[in-house]
Amino acid sequence: RVRPYHLPCTWLTLCEPCDGAAPGSRVAGWPLLPPGYAWLLDEEGSRMNFVLQLDLAALAPLPGIALPARGLMSVFVGSISPAHGWQSLVLLTPVGASLAPRAPPGLDEAHAGELDDIFAGLAPHRLAAVRGHDFPRWASGDHVELTWDMPDALQDSYSEGFLAALDPDR
Repeated sequence: RVRPYHLPCTWLTLCEPCDGAAPGSRVAGWPLLPPGYAWLLDEEGSRMNFVLQLDLAALAPLPGIALPARGLMSVFVGSISPAHGWQSLVLLTPVGASLAPRAPPGLDEAHAGELDDIFAGLAPHRLAAVRGHDFPRWASGDHVELTWDMPDALQDSYSEGFLAALDPDR
């Protein structure tokens, strides 16, 4: 019954702290950007916040997801605004591009604590890509369809099994 809803996925797991300018997959720190590349701005002209970068060569291909096999993917988010909602931008940098850590405009590492974004207090950590499985979440239409006629005990068992499946160490 659950098998048709099963999806292969890649989980990003938080690993050890790392240098905030390190290449490879990591969360927080300074993004690696090509020389002369302007800092990303949202639709209102405000500085976007760097979230994470992924070394695409470290990710296993996923069916239906069209990503380059190699390169660096950097993710930025903007502020939430009534006009635009939550804005995000993804920058794909090809392999071989010259990259250097770039602080937000007007800041350097000595002033990193002055960042006014939600990631200011987050220390850079390496990210590891782990193959796993995913199933319909409790708030999704697929979950409702899957569990609609299940007795309560079976729904509880499904929920426990779902949580266990999310653990990449199993």
